[in-house]
Amino acid sequence: MSKPQQNRNELMSVKFAANAKAKLPMSLVVIFLMLFLLRSSEQNIQILNDNAVVAVAEKVVESKDDIEGESESCLRPRRNRNAEVKSLLRPPFINLGMPKMGSTSLQSYFECGGYESVHWLCGGRYCGDCIEEAIQAGLPPFSSQDPKCKINNIDSYTQIDRGPENLVQVNYLHEIMAGVPSATFVLTFRNMTKWYMSMSNWWTDSKEVPFNSTKDN
Repeated sequence: MSKPQQNRNELMSVKFAANAKAKLPMSLVVIFLMLFLLRSSEQNIQILNDNAVVAVAEKVVESKDDIEGESESCLRPRRNRNAEVKSLLRPPFINLGMPKMGSTSLQSYFECGGYESVHWLCGGRYCGDCIEEAIQAGLPPFSSQDPKCKINNIDSYTQIDRGPENLVQVNYLHEIMAGVPSATFVLTFRNMTKWYMSMSNWWTDSKEVPFNSTKDN
């Protein structure tokens, strides 16, 4: 660009700036520019967030069929992964942990994964009672003949004791492991101080539990 042409362009720029300043206060120009940039940034961020959410949802939820008619959510598990998971860890899953050591959370976990799971109640009776009676009758631990004991062919048993006064998973550990050698056994654990306090508060009305008499000692 020649020197005269450059000077002419600079002069035109100065005149344009002067005219703009005369027609519109500079403060308004700055405010307008800031609002425009802010609006553009919000749109870009929103587009980025939407795309990110869609990408995550597509990885976790493949189709509406995966969630059996429920509203789509990236927090829902893939139902079609159960066969793959079961090939790695074989059911039944049996919790050998003590009461108040996460059995409720474990129950929710298996239910969320689409497994048929029972907590402390198997049909109309305690799971622990059903297991104990089956063992004492010479039957496999999880094959009760009592129609009230819905304990046969379950994927997961997340609490098999009858409370701290009858720890079936301790008293009949050998019989349980020998009766279902292909099962996957789970041992939950918890901070001992928190567990003791939880047990003390939970079983305060039971006269059979030593926690009741030692809580204040």
